[in-house]
This record gives sequence, C-alpha cells and structure tokens, in this order.
Amino acid sequence: MIHVKNIVGAAAFATVGAFGIATAPTSATSEYTCAVDDTSIVITNDQTLFVAPVGADWTGVTTIGPIATSIPAGSYTVDYTSYDDHSENVDENGVNIEGQTQEQWFIQGFSADHAVYTSAGTLDVPENVDTVHGSFGEVEVPAIDAVTLNHILTVDEDGRFPQSVVPSCISFTPVVEPIVCDEDTVLNEETQTCDEVVVEEPIVEEPEVVEEPQVLGQGGDAPAVEEPATLADTGVNAVVASATGMAVATGAALVSRKQ
Repeated sequence: MIHVKNIVGAAAFATVGAFGIATAPTSATSEYTCAVDDTSIVITNDQTLFVAPVGADWTGVTTIGPIATSIPAGSYTVDYTSYDDHSENVDENGVNIEGQTQEQWFIQGFSADHAVYTSAGTLDVPENVDTVHGSFGEVEVPAIDAVTLNHILTVDEDGRFPQSVVPSCISFTPVVEPIVCDEDTVLNEETQTCDEVVVEEPIVEEPEVVEEPQVLGQGGDAPAVEEPATLADTGVNAVVASATGMAVATGAALVSRKQ
C-alpha cells in the first residue's frame, strides 16, 4: 500500500495497489518516516520490492506505481528511507542469512506520462540493521505529476536471488534561498520580506521660557515712573517765588530810605 502526502497546502492522499490501480483515498500511515518539515512533499510506502529467480512460480515486483503527486519544478533536498526485516532472518547464532547486497531502489518522476527525472540509487540496507535513512542531496527537478519506485535490479536470465527491500518513503523538501536585504531595509521574520527601516526621530521638549524681570531704565514694558516735579513747575512755587521777590524789593527800598 502506498500513501502520498503533500504537506504543502491541502493534504493529498492516494492508495495504489500492487498493479498501480488507484483505490479510494485513505489516511497516510506508515511505521517508517523520512526527514520532513512542513514544506515537504512526502511519499510513503509499505509494499516490498524484490527480484525473483527466473522460472519461479511467482514473479518479482520491480516497480511500484505510478503514484500521482504534484511536485513543482524547482530545487529540492531529496531524502529517503529503506527497510528490510534483517533482524527476523537470522540463524541460530543471530547472523543474518540473506546475504543480499543490492537491496536498493530509485525513484523516477513523470510529467504527462513522460519520464523527466530519475534519481540515483539508494544505499544498500546493511545486514546488521533493518532501516537506512539516506539523501540524494540537493537536486533540480522539473514539474512532476507522478512517480514510480523501482528496484535497482531487474529479473533476467541470470536468475538473480531475491533482493527484497521496502522503499519506505521519499521526501522532496524545497530549498529556500536565504533572503539578503540591502542596507536600507531589514528582514521581517514574520513575513520574510525586506522592509524599509523606519527611524523614529526622538521627541525633544521645548525648554520652558522664563521671563526676565524688567529693570527700570532699560526699556521694556515697565510702567513709566514720573520724576518729582520741581518747585518751579507748580503754582505754589510761583506764588512763593513772587512773594520772595516782593520781600526782597521791599527790603531794598527800606535800606535806601535809611541812607
């Protein structure tokens, strides 16, 4: 049974039988996992690929699929997991009895029924382990709408012994180029965009104006101070001056008579 899950956007699931015939959608469940984050496109599988000897009563399964998927063209890190139950195939001494060194497979991608991508072969599953996690590294792929999982061997006249392996899963994780902002912008971690740098001017409070006290004689709005009037400026002083003058005149006349 094969499960296809695209974690990007709405999850899509499909189940494909041994002959590649799609059945009703089902939830994606598998005891095997691939390295994956929330942007990855993941294909999981629990069917076994194997190569059968020529002339046997049963035939080997060398291809699983095609499996419908949707992988946009781009750069991806491609990871995979392989499985074989070596721990259950041991002799009385606990040594694996399979002796298989080509438990390997590869993926082939299609667009409109045309093969457009073929991966490298996976690593063999060593006899002392059941599971191998590996990676094809960073690869450029065209748009893919279906994939097949293929044994690296084929059944031929040499009568190869079965090389059973489960292509447990494969994932395509988009390679995200780091965002480099110029000196006038800064990276917004939430939106992953370069935003303009906003420089807030500091608020400067105006100093309080303190009015200087006005000093007399130095202008300003100080009220004018009237100078005290002199005796000559008043009527009283005039009368006094007149009387004084009369007295002086009278005194002078008296002196003159005595002479």
